[in-house]
Amino acid sequence: MDTSVVSLPQPVVWLETPPYSTKTDDSVMGSSTDSLEGNSSLDDEAHEILDTESHKVITVGHQENTLRSRASFIDLSKAGSVLNRRQIKGVKFLVKLQENTVHDLLLGLRWYGLLGLVVVFYVIVSGISGLLLFVAHETPVSTFEYWYRGFMQLLISPAFTPETNGEKAVIMISCFLGSMVVLVLFGLVWSKFSSRDSSCVFADKVMLQQLPPVMGGYTMMTFRFAHMQSAQLMCPDIRCSFLKRVEMAGGARVFQESLDIFDSTPVLPPQYFFSHVINETSPFFDPNPANPAHCNFRGCLRLMVAIGGWDAEQTHHVGSSDWGLHDVILDAAFMPSMNSIAGTINFCNFSKFTPIPYEASWAALGVTRKSIGLPPQFIEKCYDDPNVRESLSGSEC
Repeated sequence: MDTSVVSLPQPVVWLETPPYSTKTDDSVMGSSTDSLEGNSSLDDEAHEILDTESHKVITVGHQENTLRSRASFIDLSKAGSVLNRRQIKGVKFLVKLQENTVHDLLLGLRWYGLLGLVVVFYVIVSGISGLLLFVAHETPVSTFEYWYRGFMQLLISPAFTPETNGEKAVIMISCFLGSMVVLVLFGLVWSKFSSRDSSCVFADKVMLQQLPPVMGGYTMMTFRFAHMQSAQLMCPDIRCSFLKRVEMAGGARVFQESLDIFDSTPVLPPQYFFSHVINETSPFFDPNPANPAHCNFRGCLRLMVAIGGWDAEQTHHVGSSDWGLHDVILDAAFMPSMNSIAGTINFCNFSKFTPIPYEASWAALGVTRKSIGLPPQFIEKCYDDPNVRESLSGSEC
């Protein structure tokens, strides 16, 4: 079992154990000089509090990878701010994290933010236009009127000259709409050809199911993957790992440990399920007879998967994602996701899941999220179907 320490160069600092209290101040996740306080053992209450607070540091949300073989990281020295929906660039494993870039901030803008961006773009270009007219010793007229007049004279008639205020208003509105079109086209080109986009996507949740007795009765953790181009990936390389918290002298440390490496499959279909079976060789295995699930995630912070492969055009695709323990769903299965007639993947059902019948679930055996080291799950945020919410409301999630 390969265990390696996460490499965190300066200014990145080690993640120390926060005090076991209900305090939610961001200063809890301070520098590496913070010492471990409270009990050294991970009781249930302390474990849940630790997961809640360290989620601010380790959370990278559901992300899509880039086509480049370049790693990106989160600076733990800025642990006070919640970093969500990050984009991981690591090819093999997550190593470190970094704060948002300008590109990430633009992608996260809402409609009014984009409208404000158009206005700023319009004002800047208007200023450039007025400056050029001033340099050319001409009277600065209405915004873009000089350029627009020459363009309309070229298309319509050399005698075209706006004179009334209504004609000038039409010119200004047309130029404003033209600025929006330019920005939209620029965004489309950027999204199409940017190396930050990836064709590899993952489902938002991870399914945790129990195999039938004929298959050993082990617990199986299932991930769902899809290739947006609906093409097969040849020579795939799938690597699963997780971040865990380990008690050490002077405080707790974050380590990265490998789970599985899938490299024996020659070709992956456009949609693929890959699973990690929690058996005697798994770090999550719990031999305690009192635990019917025989698994325990205590001390685990994040689950991570990275995948790479080649398509028929010899283009290398790389994708990765990570999940927190709150993204692990018990007693549920992914819904079937069919390809459309056009060959594209139906993403409407890609991340949806349905519950397993109660008689075949862990709830019937008394297994809860808390008993296997998982934090509480907010059902109303995970299940879109009200019938699914109602059917699971009686059991602990």
